[in-house]
Amino acid sequence: MKVSRQLALEGPNVWMKKPALEVCLEQSFMTPDALVEGVRRIAVAWDRAAPKLRPSDVSPLAWPDAPRDAAEIIVALTLNLQRRAEFPVRHGFVIRTEQPACLVIEINEDMFGRYCFEIACKILEDVCRGETLDLSASVTAVVEHANRVCLGFTTGPIVNAAVARGIPVLRLDEESLVQLGHGAHQRRIQTAITDRSGYIAEAVSRDKLLTKKLLQRLGIPVPDGRNVRDADEAWKAACEMGLPVVVKPRDADYGNGVSLNLMTQADIARAVETARPHGTGVVVERFLEGAHHRLMVVGNEVVAATRFDRASIVGDGERTVAELIAELNRDPRRGAKDDVHCPWFLIELNDETCRVLALQNHSRDSVPLAGERVVLRYEPRIGWGGGISDVTDDVHPDVAATVVDAVMMVGLDVAGVDLIATDISRPLAEQNGGILEVNAGPSIGLHLSPRCQPSRPVPESIVALMFPQPESARIPVVALHGNETARTVSRWLSELLSRSGRVVGRSGYDGVFVDQRCLRHKPSDNLAGTRTVLMHPRVDVAVCEISGCSLRFEGLAFDRTEIAALLNAPRGPSVDVSPLRLLLETTQGNGVAILNVDDPELARLVPDCGSHVVAISIDAANPTIGEVLHRGGRAVFFRDHGIVLAAGTHETALLPLRRDDRADVRGRAGAVALLAVVACGWTLDIAPELLRRELSRASGMDSFPTAVGPELESSKQLASTESRLHAPA
Repeated sequence: MKVSRQLALEGPNVWMKKPALEVCLEQSFMTPDALVEGVRRIAVAWDRAAPKLRPSDVSPLAWPDAPRDAAEIIVALTLNLQRRAEFPVRHGFVIRTEQPACLVIEINEDMFGRYCFEIACKILEDVCRGETLDLSASVTAVVEHANRVCLGFTTGPIVNAAVARGIPVLRLDEESLVQLGHGAHQRRIQTAITDRSGYIAEAVSRDKLLTKKLLQRLGIPVPDGRNVRDADEAWKAACEMGLPVVVKPRDADYGNGVSLNLMTQADIARAVETARPHGTGVVVERFLEGAHHRLMVVGNEVVAATRFDRASIVGDGERTVAELIAELNRDPRRGAKDDVHCPWFLIELNDETCRVLALQNHSRDSVPLAGERVVLRYEPRIGWGGGISDVTDDVHPDVAATVVDAVMMVGLDVAGVDLIATDISRPLAEQNGGILEVNAGPSIGLHLSPRCQPSRPVPESIVALMFPQPESARIPVVALHGNETARTVSRWLSELLSRSGRVVGRSGYDGVFVDQRCLRHKPSDNLAGTRTVLMHPRVDVAVCEISGCSLRFEGLAFDRTEIAALLNAPRGPSVDVSPLRLLLETTQGNGVAILNVDDPELARLVPDCGSHVVAISIDAANPTIGEVLHRGGRAVFFRDHGIVLAAGTHETALLPLRRDDRADVRGRAGAVALLAVVACGWTLDIAPELLRRELSRASGMDSFPTAVGPELESSKQLASTESRLHAPA
């Protein structure tokens, strides 16, 4: 199969509102019987591979019963491969024209979607060659690729929560740096570290000993500890504190290099060597009895808490420790250390496991009594655990207050606090408990299904902390289409907005500008130009020209607009205005469409806009003006006394023209641009006096003319007027 074109449409596009892969595919011929047999073989191979793979929460979509061509099979395969990696994509179809066929497939991310498409093509080629299918290897490769290139188990849920709240999302690198929101309202996050998590706070959290010293000053219970240089100092410190002790790196994460419940000098010496490679120093601290807990703090609130049960076996009086461990490892939730889809590791009978067994007078060959619980690992590292239990509702108010104080003392806004407690429903001081660490960028997957039940709304809490109101993540976006007219409106409107005190980001054919300063000297009426404006941290309003080619072959960098202005339709023997509907769809909600209804192709789009439309025309007698006003929309047009703003039966004369100027204005090519600027300014609630002065200056008048008719009203005032005019009797 030969691919003649492959486009990744990264945002809303002409096919769907979600990212999509568009592929022109020259198919090899397959008879109807061969197509049906091919689907049957793929479905059987898929079901056969399922038991060999880790369970997936996202079930496959139905395979086509009677595919008309190979393209349908590739669409279904590409979607199902993505779903196997836990991305619930659903939509895909084939546009059947003459060769090559056009496939449109919903994707989660660009590189991952392309990879799944390539695997799907390879599977179908194997079917055509009559080869035996074993899809377990293909699916495993897809899942591993997703782990490498897609957002992980912490950033991914936060991004999903932001999207669910209507907050724009833009991935900034190949790791996990993500921008939430646009322009001056943007925030950034990487894993669970927000842009308000300062460098000093993060550095303090990494230094375990410094963290404990700060917490001690607040009277927060923490285990005694000190830095040591070698094994001899470690043993001396342990003897002074009292055995057992913990040895760990001073500044490591994820429990790396930590050894617990150490009782002998030899064990402590080995633990020092284990800890040394994982940090810049080694710490010895007193071992606390109790269960390891992780409390998630967002802002000033504990939003989730879990208890980590130590890996253990329960004797039956017949089997040995080794046999009971083998049974424990058959749990499908256990896997290799590099298997990110398994919450726990396989338990190995290594030196550490044997040491822990010896502390309980057991070995690999001993037979525990019936009902006897034997601990296998002491590590706080989650992978060695024996289970995760949600205890959010059990946290004592004093424990919650103590944990919040600890996070505030370190200086973080989002943190995971590790503590030891025998009973989390009692204050720590009553049970000799204490806080071990305050972690910046904690894994939130510990509080989510399937690792923990019930799943807690940690991602939603983080997003709500960053954006208490979802609308606060956005800036007004004005999208313009219409060649030279759009360029004129773009420059003129940007100047007008700048004079009203806004920081304007403008992208268009002549480049990218922020606050009248040029950032890029090349055509930017495309996805890249728009994205540059929306990424700029000072921009509080975006004015973006969008070319027809960009609409068709790139998609949009935004999903909503304050204004979508269509000023000229495409020209040619076969006019296709369907890509323009994509811009109109971005106004759904509170946006407004501005249409040049003197263009008959654009006038036909008026019914698609409902009442959220402003029609512009140089001819007051244009019949579409009356249609728009009747539907509850608004209009801006020329009439004898100048420019008229109309809403229902209410009219305002904005700019009266002298008799000798009227013909000149109507005859200029910029007449439509003048009306469009007025319509945009009206919609954006630009101060009436500023708008009048700008139009007066642009019309070349020496003095500001006396207004004829009522004072200009803002769009919000006129919207209220419209509701009164069109209210039922």
